[in-house]
Amino acid sequence: RGNGVTAIHVGTSGWSYPEWKGHFYRADLASGSMVLSYAARFNSVEVNSTFCRLPKREVLKARTGQVPPGLSFLMKASRRITHKSKLSA
Repeated sequence: RGNGVTAIHVGTSGWSYPEWKGHFYRADLASGSMVLSYAARFNSVEVNSTFCRLPKREVLKARTGQVPPGLSFLMKASRRITHKSKLSA
């Protein structure tokens, strides 16, 4: 970033896990508020749903508009690439 410091991103594989309520999230936290609570603790998150299907542009815009600047969404590679395609060297 110009000052010799490398940005480090810390996060998990997803944010919307009901099992996390009462442990990581407040027990009474609405499911729709999980990503905002998550963003208060981490600066990146893997979006697992992209493994099965790519989201529509509107969905991505809406999701990024729900969180504070600085949260990086990392898209999991499609299974078409990782499991179904025959890649050549």
